[in-house]
Amino acid sequence: MFVEKKDGKGNSFRIIASICVFVILIAVFSTYKNVNDFINSTVQEKYSVNDGNNNNSFKDGAANEPENVREVLNQNLEPEIVFPIENGGKVIKKFSTNPVYSVTHADWRAHMGVDIEANPGSKVVAITAGKVENIRQDDNYGTVVEIFYKIPGLEVTVFCSNVSDVKVEKGQNVVSGQEIGVINKNPSTEIADSKGHLHLGAMKNKALVDPIIALPMIFNK
Repeated sequence: MFVEKKDGKGNSFRIIASICVFVILIAVFSTYKNVNDFINSTVQEKYSVNDGNNNNSFKDGAANEPENVREVLNQNLEPEIVFPIENGGKVIKKFSTNPVYSVTHADWRAHMGVDIEANPGSKVVAITAGKVENIRQDDNYGTVVEIFYKIPGLEVTVFCSNVSDVKVEKGQNVVSGQEIGVINKNPSTEIADSKGHLHLGAMKNKALVDPIIALPMIFNK
């Protein structure tokens, strides 16, 4: 009678190969997760709100703000919500925590905001009553104006990037539709990626979030 001889070496090889494949898959997943975590943490640090001394009270405004601003803020009325660019504009690049291709840099990177099409010189306005938390210069996004808004059921800091001829100052209270500045030419980090635009970011609980999800009332108009 013929008896099939078991190949112990072959079985051992298959077991070792299976283990190796499993280890490689774990390593690939871990590397992808670490890259995403690094991207997100780097962007979070870059967009950290002002200097850590957040004072979101609307009581103390800048000395040069219009006289009627605090009167408007003190009225317990349903806040008027407007689009951040005068005469509107469409979203031409969406928020993405996953790396997307950058034509300007010829690489893959997260896009932690939305780009809203607008011609240079278009007015950027406050979406509702709020307070300017910070105005800073960014190597990639140019002048960035950070405004804290307290809407019923929502507290959010909005970043208006790529702004010039800024009309407000840090600590100033603003009202709905008040001019913040105008759209500058494309920032260096996106100069080849799209048309003239406002790069708009949003932060809740110290985490960058999708502005379209955080602020549906301005994008669904």
